Amino acid sequence: MGKVYNLNGEQWTEDVLTTGKTVSFNESHLLSRVENFMMTRNAEKALHNIFGDEDPEPLNEWVESTLRRFNSMDWGCVGDEDKETNLASAKRGGMVMGVYVVEDEQIWIILDAGHKTLTVLMAEDY
Repeated sequence: MGKVYNLNGEQWTEDVLTTGKTVSFNESHLLSRVENFMMTRNAEKALHNIFGDEDPEPLNEWVESTLRRFNSMDWGCVGDEDKETNLASAKRGGMVMGVYVVEDEQIWIILDAGHKTLTVLMAEDY
């Protein structure tokens, strides 16, 4: 998967997306070329507000399950037209976007054109 960073900006080894866990993506090859995992400060703050700072496991589980959903082409609560656009973009290497709701917050995940960078952000960051 390439370079992946945690919420503190520390680089994890390849394919490690959660503390102490290796995540492999066998469902599709959507995330197979990702080299950079980025998160905006707003998204980081929102996720910390939702999951807290005491125990990282709930946040880690959410990140892992959400990335698995995204990789299996479950783009959350995007509309039908956006799902069709995502499917076409995924096939040709274009931008793909997912929107996932957690405790009334919409967290966006965008895979850039070329599928090299995956970014977690809030709507206002776009």
